This record gives sequence, C-alpha cells and structure tokens, in this order.
Amino acid sequence: MLSNSHHHHILTFYHHHLFPILVYFVFQTHTNSFTGHKYVHQYCGQALVTHCRYSVLTQELTNDLYHFDLAAWLSTCKTWNDGGGPFEQAWIELPNLFHWFKSQVSRTYPDPSRDLYERHMNAWDQYLHNELKPYLSSPYLSSILVFLTYPSAAPLWDWIHLPPLLGLKYDDSLAIVEKDREELHLLGLKTQHEPYRAMMAQFLTDRERADEYFVTKEMYADVAVKVAKYMFEPKQPGKLYQYPLPSEWVWYRRDHEDKIYRERKTKETFQVGLQYLAFFLSQAGENAELREYLEKRGLDEVRARELPREAWAVDKKAVEDEVERYLKVC
Repeated sequence: MLSNSHHHHILTFYHHHLFPILVYFVFQTHTNSFTGHKYVHQYCGQALVTHCRYSVLTQELTNDLYHFDLAAWLSTCKTWNDGGGPFEQAWIELPNLFHWFKSQVSRTYPDPSRDLYERHMNAWDQYLHNELKPYLSSPYLSSILVFLTYPSAAPLWDWIHLPPLLGLKYDDSLAIVEKDREELHLLGLKTQHEPYRAMMAQFLTDRERADEYFVTKEMYADVAVKVAKYMFEPKQPGKLYQYPLPSEWVWYRRDHEDKIYRERKTKETFQVGLQYLAFFLSQAGENAELREYLEKRGLDEVRARELPREAWAVDKKAVEDEVERYLKVC
C-alpha cells in the first residue's frame, strides 16, 4: 500500500508531465481550431490550469509557463458552452492560477528573471485592454464596469437587478445582455466567481493599469443618477419586476408568469439598490444633475417600509448619510 508521501509524489509527477501535453493541444493547435476534436480541445483548456497548479515548478515547467499564452487560453474558455457556459473555467481557475504564481515567488523561481506572476499579470492587463473596448460604446455597457467595482459584491452581484436600477426598457435590456454575452459575459458572474470579479475590480480602479478603462468619479456620478431615480420614484401600484426571468428559474415552467417571484425580485432590487447607491455616492464627483435630484427627492417611503428590519436600520441610513454628505461637499 502506498504511503501518503509516495501518493503525493505520484500525483505531482502526473500533473507535471500532463501540463505540457495540454499546452500543446491548446496552443499548438489553436490556429487551426483543432478541427474535428472540439471537445478534446475544450477539455484541455479546462484542465490545463488545474494540472499546472498541482505541479512542481521546475526549470522546464517555468519555461513552458513563461511562454503560456494567457489570451489564447481565455479564448479557449470562451468556447466552452457546456455546464457553466462561456468563461466558467476562467472565472474559477484564473484567480487560483495567479495565487499560485504569487506563492511561487516566495519560494524563488529557478530563474529569478522569469517572474511568472508579473509576466502574466501584464498579459492579463493587455487582454482586458483588448476585450473591454466594446464596453465604452454604450453608457449602459460602461455602467456594468461601475457595478463591477462594488467592494463586496458576493451577496449582491446578480445581473437581474441591473436593468431596473439603470432604468433600462425591456428591449434595451435584452440588447445589453446579449452584447455583454458576446464579449466578456460579465453579467453571467455569480457569487462563486467573486475572486474573479475582485480581479476585474482591482484592474478597473487602478488608473495606471486601466488607463482609459479606469472607473472615474464622473462615471460613479452618472450611474448614481440612474440608480437614485429608480430608488426615489414613487412605486406604481402593481408594478413588478418586468424583465426576463433568469433561465435557471423558468426552464421547467415555460410560459408561466410567477407574480410572487417578480414581487420578491422587486423588493430585492430595492434593497440591493440601497447598498449600491450608498457606495456610488461615496465615490461620485460633482454632478449638477445628481445634486439637483438629491436636493428635491427622497427614498420612496412605500418600498422603504417593505424593507427587512436590518436593511431599514443599516442600508437605508447609509444612503441617507451619503446623500447628506454628498450635498455638503459637492
């Protein structure tokens, strides 16, 4: 019977020798799309990073990883439409990969001049610079980037809340969701992808790294205006969540309109909006429209009274405090 030590060495050997094979399948064949072997190609892209992280960083592996094409791997992940959908593997594995790169620094690379963390972080930045361009083509698409920077989005990040908070009409919301899916599919992020969202937020809030994609005080103010209008306008009788329900909710109840679900989502959106609005106001710069609106309006009391007790005590007060602070300093 194998001891734990021998078992560990066997697994390490297995992962170490499998990684370069996967690199070959994903990248050496990338230009011809690995015709006829789509699913093998997808599996290689899916498994590549996992095997890498369980390997011993030898000189040979360092060389393989130094030439690892991060953008090509992410493009491979985008083609993976089974299970979690496009980018699912990247959302899960990319933060783990960078954590592993960083942990190797403390152990000293076999070749100190080949810092894998720094090299691939630069590649990640370049990838985002190339892929984020479409998000500047529309104020609603760029608003997604602003929402992405919320500092603790794990309990909040649910794309279903964004269309009403941004004041999008039904048809416009469909167009935005579809365009986003064609690009980085940011609206597909879920709670379990929080480490990836945090990586995106770090990039977007670092002026030197993000450059033209840096989320400015003006952008926060513009989004704060939209969210405030949703939060402050009096609730219309019978007005529920009017946008498409998520597929995971309706796949087995097609053509069934669930009024209770829509009422619950309407209440959740208001509560989530409180937390987003407080943050956006704390980051917003001077904006005449925002200031004028905040001076004349207040939170919709009908919906506010429907808040859970904790949200009333904490989230509602946070918004009121931020409104007061904003009007004093801007």
